[in-house]
Amino acid sequence: MQTGYVGLLEFYYYELDKSDYKGKQGVELESHCENILIEKHLTHKGQMKIDKLIGQLTSGDTLVICSLKFLASNRKFLYKRIKAIEDKGITLKVLDMEENTFSAHIKAIEGFNTHISGMRVKKGAYNARHNKAYKVGRQRTILESDREVIRLKRSPKVAGVKPLTPTELAEEYKCSRQTIYNILKGN
Repeated sequence: MQTGYVGLLEFYYYELDKSDYKGKQGVELESHCENILIEKHLTHKGQMKIDKLIGQLTSGDTLVICSLKFLASNRKFLYKRIKAIEDKGITLKVLDMEENTFSAHIKAIEGFNTHISGMRVKKGAYNARHNKAYKVGRQRTILESDREVIRLKRSPKVAGVKPLTPTELAEEYKCSRQTIYNILKGN
């Protein structure tokens, strides 16, 4: 019996559904397998449905996956799951490795490593943005208190005092005239 497995890794900001694996490999998976297990998860930690599926399959069955990246989150877990599959006598068919050559295996493991490092970068960037660890954009050169002073110096409402021009204000605060214009506009 051929059983297909797709483990879709969800992000906090991106909801996955069945259509996310419907590419060429998803169609091939559906054409070859009687059963397909689709698992959505935020992390690869803890008990996953793939572990239960491996426990249910018997010797001589075939587990079909689109890519190695669906099996684990690092090489250690990948090795453990592949070892468990081999120990039970289950055949593992990976659709990324069309031919059974050494270079195809190396290419699949390279793709797995690239995927894992990319996921770590995306997760770190999301956490940094979410936790306000860094702010996007250039740091303000003029403090908020100075912005009010600039607006007052520019306003003609003060009797007997000539308002400063944007060029004079820019020289005084050591910034560009455009920064002064932005402050006066309220940005």
